[in-house]
Amino acid sequence: DAQITTEIQIPTDLHLAGDSTALRQVVMNLSLNAADAMNEAGHGGKITIQGQALAEGGIELNFTDDGPGMTQEVARLAFDPLYSTKESDKGSGLGLYVVQRIIDGAGGMIKLDTAPGKGAKFRIVLPDAMAQLGSEEIHPLDVTDHWQGELQ
Repeated sequence: DAQITTEIQIPTDLHLAGDSTALRQVVMNLSLNAADAMNEAGHGGKITIQGQALAEGGIELNFTDDGPGMTQEVARLAFDPLYSTKESDKGSGLGLYVVQRIIDGAGGMIKLDTAPGKGAKFRIVLPDAMAQLGSEEIHPLDVTDHWQGELQ
Protein backbone atom coordinates (compact mmCIF):
# COMPACT_ATOMS: atom_id res chain seq x y z
CA ASP A 1 0.00 0.00 0.00
CA ALA A 2 1.11 3.53 -0.74
CA GLN A 3 1.93 5.98 2.02
CA ILE A 4 -0.93 8.13 3.25
CA THR A 5 -0.31 11.03 5.59
CA THR A 6 -2.69 12.99 7.77
CA GLU A 7 -2.58 16.64 8.69
CA ILE A 8 -4.78 17.87 11.51
CA GLN A 9 -5.48 21.60 11.79
CA ILE A 10 -7.79 22.03 14.76
CA PRO A 11 -7.28 24.83 17.28
CA THR A 12 -6.58 23.50 20.77
CA ASP A 13 -9.28 25.78 22.20
CA LEU A 14 -12.06 24.49 19.92
CA HIS A 15 -14.72 22.92 22.16
CA LEU A 16 -17.82 20.88 21.49
CA ALA A 17 -20.23 19.35 23.96
CA GLY A 18 -21.47 15.95 22.96
CA ASP A 19 -20.68 12.31 22.46
CA SER A 20 -16.94 11.92 21.89
CA THR A 21 -17.41 8.31 20.75
CA ALA A 22 -19.79 9.40 17.99
CA LEU A 23 -17.41 12.17 16.89
CA ARG A 24 -14.50 9.74 16.79
CA GLN A 25 -16.66 7.37 14.70
CA VAL A 26 -17.19 10.18 12.18
CA VAL A 27 -13.45 10.89 12.04
CA MET A 28 -12.59 7.22 11.71
CA ASN A 29 -15.15 6.46 8.99
CA LEU A 30 -14.21 9.47 6.85
CA SER A 31 -10.48 8.87 7.29
CA LEU A 32 -10.65 5.15 6.53
CA ASN A 33 -12.82 5.72 3.46
CA ALA A 34 -10.30 8.24 2.13
CA ALA A 35 -7.37 5.91 2.84
CA ASP A 36 -9.16 2.97 1.20
CA ALA A 37 -9.93 5.02 -1.92
CA MET A 38 -6.31 6.16 -2.22
CA ASN A 39 -5.00 2.62 -1.71
CA GLU A 40 -7.43 1.19 -4.27
CA ALA A 41 -6.29 3.84 -6.77
CA GLY A 42 -2.72 2.65 -6.18
CA HIS A 43 -1.25 5.89 -4.94
CA GLY A 44 -0.57 7.57 -1.66
CA GLY A 45 -1.96 10.86 -0.61
CA LYS A 46 -2.88 13.21 2.14
CA ILE A 47 -5.92 13.52 4.38
CA THR A 48 -6.42 16.93 5.97
CA ILE A 49 -8.79 17.49 8.89
CA GLN A 50 -9.53 21.14 9.66
CA GLY A 51 -11.76 22.61 12.32
CA GLN A 52 -12.89 26.10 13.20
CA ALA A 53 -15.46 27.90 15.30
CA LEU A 54 -18.20 29.63 13.35
CA ALA A 55 -19.13 33.24 14.06
CA GLU A 56 -22.81 32.29 14.22
CA GLY A 57 -22.04 29.52 16.71
CA GLY A 58 -21.15 25.90 16.28
CA ILE A 59 -18.15 24.45 14.53
CA GLU A 60 -17.14 23.51 11.01
CA LEU A 61 -15.04 20.43 10.28
CA ASN A 62 -13.56 19.77 6.85
CA PHE A 63 -12.16 16.40 5.81
CA THR A 64 -10.24 16.74 2.56
CA ASP A 65 -8.29 14.12 0.65
CA ASP A 66 -6.34 14.19 -2.59
CA GLY A 67 -7.49 10.73 -3.61
CA PRO A 68 -9.19 9.67 -6.83
CA GLY A 69 -12.48 11.46 -6.12
CA MET A 70 -15.93 10.22 -7.11
CA THR A 71 -18.22 10.55 -10.08
CA GLN A 72 -21.41 12.50 -9.44
CA GLU A 73 -23.37 9.22 -9.58
CA VAL A 74 -21.20 7.65 -6.86
CA ALA A 75 -21.35 10.87 -4.79
CA ARG A 76 -25.16 10.89 -5.07
CA LEU A 77 -25.33 7.34 -3.67
CA ALA A 78 -22.42 7.60 -1.20
CA PHE A 79 -24.59 8.12 1.91
CA ASP A 80 -27.10 5.38 1.04
CA PRO A 81 -27.05 2.38 3.39
CA LEU A 82 -25.25 -0.66 1.99
CA TYR A 83 -23.92 1.25 -1.05
CA SER A 84 -20.23 0.62 -1.61
CA THR A 85 -17.77 0.76 -4.48
CA LYS A 86 -15.55 -1.73 -2.63
CA GLU A 87 -15.52 -5.47 -3.06
CA SER A 88 -18.04 -7.14 -0.74
CA ASP A 89 -15.35 -8.49 1.58
CA LYS A 90 -13.73 -5.05 1.99
CA GLY A 91 -16.62 -2.83 2.98
CA SER A 92 -20.16 -2.94 4.30
CA GLY A 93 -21.46 0.23 2.69
CA LEU A 94 -22.39 1.59 6.11
CA GLY A 95 -19.49 3.98 6.82
CA LEU A 96 -20.86 7.17 5.23
CA TYR A 97 -24.42 6.23 6.15
CA VAL A 98 -23.39 6.07 9.82
CA VAL A 99 -21.53 9.39 9.49
CA GLN A 100 -24.64 11.07 8.09
CA ARG A 101 -26.87 9.58 10.80
CA ILE A 102 -24.53 10.85 13.55
CA ILE A 103 -24.33 14.34 12.03
CA ASP A 104 -28.09 14.52 11.41
CA GLY A 105 -28.76 13.29 14.96
CA ALA A 106 -26.59 16.10 16.29
CA GLY A 107 -28.61 18.69 14.38
CA GLY A 108 -25.76 19.28 11.96
CA MET A 109 -25.25 18.93 8.25
CA ILE A 110 -22.71 17.25 5.98
CA LYS A 111 -21.93 18.15 2.37
CA LEU A 112 -19.73 16.27 -0.10
CA ASP A 113 -17.78 18.05 -2.84
CA THR A 114 -15.93 15.72 -5.20
CA ALA A 115 -15.06 15.00 -8.81
CA PRO A 116 -13.01 12.30 -10.54
CA GLY A 117 -9.31 13.04 -10.14
CA LYS A 118 -10.02 15.88 -7.68
CA GLY A 119 -10.23 14.09 -4.33
CA ALA A 120 -13.11 14.59 -1.92
CA LYS A 121 -14.08 17.19 0.66
CA PHE A 122 -16.64 16.54 3.36
CA ARG A 123 -17.83 19.73 5.07
CA ILE A 124 -19.55 19.20 8.41
CA VAL A 125 -21.29 21.91 10.41
CA LEU A 126 -22.30 21.07 13.97
CA PRO A 127 -24.31 23.19 16.41
CA ASP A 128 -22.83 24.40 19.70
CA ALA A 129 -24.10 21.37 21.57
CA MET A 130 -24.51 17.79 20.44
CA ALA A 131 -26.74 17.24 23.47
CA GLN A 132 -28.96 14.81 21.57
CA LEU A 133 -26.02 12.41 21.48
CA GLY A 134 -24.97 12.65 25.10
CA SER A 135 -23.68 14.98 27.76
CA GLU A 136 -19.95 14.28 27.73
CA GLU A 137 -17.86 17.33 26.97
CA ILE A 138 -14.83 17.24 24.73
CA HIS A 139 -12.29 19.79 25.98
CA PRO A 140 -10.63 20.55 23.68
CA LEU A 141 -12.11 19.04 20.54
CA ASP A 142 -9.66 16.18 20.18
CA VAL A 143 -9.64 13.95 17.16
CA THR A 144 -5.91 13.38 17.27
CA ASP A 145 -5.91 10.41 19.67
CA HIS A 146 -5.98 7.85 16.89
CA TRP A 147 -4.75 9.88 13.93
CA GLN A 148 -1.17 10.82 14.70
CA GLY A 149 1.29 9.92 12.00
CA GLU A 150 0.42 7.87 8.98
CA LEU A 151 -2.38 5.62 7.80
CA GLN A 152 -1.29 2.55 5.91
